[in-house]
Amino acid sequence: ALNRNTEEAKLTLKQKEIDERRQRVAKLRENADFLVKQMEDREARRRLDAEAERAESHTTTSSKSTPRKAGVSEHRRDLLTSNLKEECASQISGDLLQDKLLAGRPRPATVLGTMEARSELHSCLTSQIEVRRQKREASRRQQREEEATMLELEAQDIVRQNQQHQAAKLDAQQRLRDAWRLGRQLRDVDKRVEALEEGRLPPRPCE
Repeated sequence: ALNRNTEEAKLTLKQKEIDERRQRVAKLRENADFLVKQMEDREARRRLDAEAERAESHTTTSSKSTPRKAGVSEHRRDLLTSNLKEECASQISGDLLQDKLLAGRPRPATVLGTMEARSELHSCLTSQIEVRRQKREASRRQQREEEATMLELEAQDIVRQNQQHQAAKLDAQQRLRDAWRLGRQLRDVDKRVEALEEGRLPPRPCE
């Protein structure tokens, strides 16, 4: 009974370790997916801003009357050092004033073309992100299936080891009983021989 309780305790501990490892793996994968998603979103925004700024710079060069986007100017100012900010303060103020003056005018065709290019770029990047997301989902699904298979094999191995241990214990117990029975029979034979040698009535054998 003590050995059986010990084996059951070991099996329970092993199953608990498997469950804890499964939870740790799931948590690590969840954190990794979140970080990857953040990195991809940050990279997508950076590319969009860079493409928009290049397109805006090209449009401004070809047509001086084209208004500049305030968001692009702010993004560019954030990337400058403090010294460059001071040197470009007057130019940025002029850009903002020009934006206010041209706010009520119809947008030129060059600006509309830039907006269409940004929209196409955004759509392309969105499609690429979706494809990568689907690939990650497929990879995670395959990993989960492989992990489930591995855990199932481990559980089967534990059950098989327990069955083998129980069979070995039963065999040892049976061998012990057989040896004890044989010992009793040998002692009975010795007693009968001794009684016959002494001329006494031999005792009845023990059953």
